[in-house]
Amino acid sequence: MKISIDLGSSVEKNAARYYNLNKKLRRKIEGLKKAIQQTRTKLGKGRKEKIKKKRKKPKPYEKYYWTISQCKELIISGKNAADNDEIYAKYLKKDDLFFHADIIGASATVLKGNKGKQEAAEMAACFSRAWKLSYSEVDVYALKPENVKKHSPKGHIGKGAFYLEGEREWFRNTKLILRIGIDEDGQVIIRTPSNLQSLEKQVIISPGSLSKEEAAKEISRILGIKVAEIHPLLPSGGISIKT
Repeated sequence: MKISIDLGSSVEKNAARYYNLNKKLRRKIEGLKKAIQQTRTKLGKGRKEKIKKKRKKPKPYEKYYWTISQCKELIISGKNAADNDEIYAKYLKKDDLFFHADIIGASATVLKGNKGKQEAAEMAACFSRAWKLSYSEVDVYALKPENVKKHSPKGHIGKGAFYLEGEREWFRNTKLILRIGIDEDGQVIIRTPSNLQSLEKQVIISPGSLSKEEAAKEISRILGIKVAEIHPLLPSGGISIKT
């Protein structure tokens, strides 16, 4: 360590000069420590707020497959026969639309509105048996609520099935592709190709060779989130992943 001595001053004056300099340096160090602590506190609050956003209470419809269309309309698809009946009973209202893939074994899909038709058709296609069969596309149709019933002229319809009548609106050759990613609120969400809203991080999935479990682990690694948040969003069947 090098120090400078003023040869024209006494030992006491030189000592006093270094003592005062030491006090100034100590005050600066204390100020830096306080600034660092304040910054850490702010960062901690920011992290806690972000976690709170991510841990918001799930909505009732989040037990199903779901997405929000680009026009801010809810689209839900059943995961099983019981879900199909629940969605029909609780969610299909007068001004909504009912979607179904043109294949035996498909989710009942409801569009809460009438603007996001293509997105609803894509959800209906992906959450149908067509995915398990590794189809690249399937036809989908839409019906008004009054044309979807749980009774037929022959009697009650079985669990998860419906009696369909009236004119159908067709969505031919609907692609089996989904986007899964993190939205601006930090929530993991499904979006279809027709929804052009960007995601902070995303993967694109289609029918493929990975099992649902393998795909969930890989998507978890890519997006940096828990497998438990990914697995419930994935269709039944093999999966291919693109980034």
